[in-house]
Amino acid sequence: MMKNSNTDRDDYSFINEVIKKKPADKKKIALYILSALAFVAVAAALAALVFVKVTSIAENRWSGESSSKIEIPKDDEPGNDQGEDSGSQTDEDETEGSSDSEEGSDEEITAEDIEVTLSHYEELCAQMEQIAADRQDTFVRVVGVESEVDYFNESYQNTQETTGLIVANNDSEVYILAASDSLSSAADIQVMLSDSVYVDASIVRADKETGLVVVSVPKNKIPGSIRGNLQTAVLGNSYFVKRGQPVIAIGEMAGYKETVSFGHITSIGNLYPYYDIQYSLIATDMQMNSSGGRGFLMNTSGEIIGVITKKTTPSDVSVYTAIGISELKNLIERLSNGEKEVYIGVKAEEITDTVSRRTDMPKGMLVKEVQNDGPAMLAGILPMDIITEIDGNPITGYASYRAWLRNAGAGETVKVKALRSGKEGYEEAVFEVTVGER
Repeated sequence: MMKNSNTDRDDYSFINEVIKKKPADKKKIALYILSALAFVAVAAALAALVFVKVTSIAENRWSGESSSKIEIPKDDEPGNDQGEDSGSQTDEDETEGSSDSEEGSDEEITAEDIEVTLSHYEELCAQMEQIAADRQDTFVRVVGVESEVDYFNESYQNTQETTGLIVANNDSEVYILAASDSLSSAADIQVMLSDSVYVDASIVRADKETGLVVVSVPKNKIPGSIRGNLQTAVLGNSYFVKRGQPVIAIGEMAGYKETVSFGHITSIGNLYPYYDIQYSLIATDMQMNSSGGRGFLMNTSGEIIGVITKKTTPSDVSVYTAIGISELKNLIERLSNGEKEVYIGVKAEEITDTVSRRTDMPKGMLVKEVQNDGPAMLAGILPMDIITEIDGNPITGYASYRAWLRNAGAGETVKVKALRSGKEGYEEAVFEVTVGER
């Protein structure tokens, strides 16, 4: 017999009850959302800080900047503003020293007492060659790569090489000094560290007056096996080189790369004037051909004492001539740090005591040439004016002029006192010159 269906529904009526979820706690939800948002904000801030730091490091790394500024030790200039008088005095001192030495010697040694054979000469050459070999890790090849198109519209790469000298390094970069004429039109710069290892480099800064450039290579791009062998060159003191001193020339000599030549210093008295500075030239007896030469002059202690560029050797001179390294140290430091130089744009000659006595001209800086559209020209300074004072600083020669210029600031307006020759003798003129930057 079947049971009544209504009775069944009554017996199991609890099944029809609806189970409701517990109402959400809005306070807890709000706290959870706020906590999540705070966490996201902190994470974003930390990510931003990390990004800024990494970006800063990367920019410094790849732009050539570094927290460590390059400093090149300088040499004291002898005979402050003595010019040619100091050179004459040096010659006299050497002569007197030789006389004293000869007088103090008990025995006179003559050429007949010394037997020089071919083996002695070979030994001397071998020793000079060894000096150059011991410093080979301070030299690299700097390669300029230029893309060109031939007659058939096919692209190809043209390369020019020059000798580079490692002059400085810091925590991230290696700095190399080279001649700029072979790199001026290059689209890319590479440094050859060995026969098979090329590393991309970048120009830090160039100086068109001397034809020199500093390029840099990131240390992290140099293989560790090579990095440990590279050496920074020892920059010597060229203020006290002497005639007759044996020297070694390394670079592109006689049109050939990686050349080592031996010779002697024959002259140290010539000056090469540039705008706002003049350099002492070291001439040698090493002959060059019409192609000229580029490279570095080294003494027998393995120290660099001069830099040879095509600009330093006049076209009518057939021997290698270098700028003394001591006078280039400020320039090398500035180029390595990518800094501009201040200038007023005058090419001048120093009126020494001797010249002043002979010509009745006042001591100072005789302006020989004024740079077109330079600060000096815009202020009204003319050739044959004699600069005697700048902003209260007496100018008696290039040493005092350079000392003032090193402390001058770009955009600064200074008062330049000069003597200008007139019908009644020299008359003082004052010019307001705004120091330029290049």
